[in-house]
This record gives sequence, C-alpha cells and structure tokens, in this order.
Amino acid sequence: MKRPILKFKRIIHHFYSRLVIVSVSFIGLLTGCEIIGGGFVAMYGMPIASYKINGNIVDATSKQAIPNIQISTLMLQGTDTESGFSLDTIYSDINGKFVIEWKEVSIDLTFVLKTKDIDGQENGLYLEQEISIPFSESDLSGGDGSWDQGSAEKSITIEINEQLKK
Repeated sequence: MKRPILKFKRIIHHFYSRLVIVSVSFIGLLTGCEIIGGGFVAMYGMPIASYKINGNIVDATSKQAIPNIQISTLMLQGTDTESGFSLDTIYSDINGKFVIEWKEVSIDLTFVLKTKDIDGQENGLYLEQEISIPFSESDLSGGDGSWDQGSAEKSITIEINEQLKK
C-alpha cells in the first residue's frame, strides 16, 4: 500500500515541478518581450549626441581664406586635459572651410583644434594656433529623449597670423 502512495507523490511532485518551470519561463517570456506590462524595454549601450563644427580659416590681416591648413582635433571631457583623445586630422579646402562631425555620449565636451601650415610658401607661411570650442549638454537640441540625445552645431572662423619674414 505504501508503494502506490509514493509513486503517486512522485508523479505529483514531477508534475508540480514541471508546472512551476513552465510558468516561470512563460512569465519571463511575456514580461521580457513586452507582451504584457509594456513600458520598459531593455536597451544596451549609451545615449549618443551628434556634434558638428563648421569652420573657416582666414588670414588675420586680409581676412582671405587659407586653403590646405592642417587641423588636428583633440576631444576633452569637459575641460580636463588628461581625459582627451585625438580625433581625425583634416585639412581646410580651397575656400578655407572644414567640417568636423563626431558622435559621443552627451556630456560636456571641449574640442581643441590645432592649426598647422603644411604647404610651405605656397599660400604663405602661417603660425600654428590652438583654439578651444566647448559644447555643453544645454547646447543639444532635438533628440528623442532616449538614445538620441540630440545634436549641437557651432560655426567658427579661425584667424591665423602670417609668420614674420626674416
């Protein structure tokens, strides 16, 4: 008589275990896939913002555009010079214009641009110059309030001085 009761308990236990496993799996599937409950979506990564600098390089005296000036870009978090890293090196076009575009987490950033005349006497000899362009979170506009934190754009004119002739 004991044997059938043990067998029955084992069957009930087995059925109950399977039922719990299936129920928990089903609840996890439903809530994880947003079929019920809604609202929360698991996302991985970091919110990103777009930054753009439209620049123009001109002679400080004549205000004429200077082509072929090398622009090295360093990006700093805030103004901390220890946290910076180099971005791309670009060159001003024939009209002295350049564009820097970068996507980064939406924090306060400072772009440090260093100009260098690399073509020798071709367009005149110009001194190197360094300029800082800060962006703060308040500069951002647009965005969806989620992953796209918006964009910020600044236009600058960099006036560089010609080297004194010896």
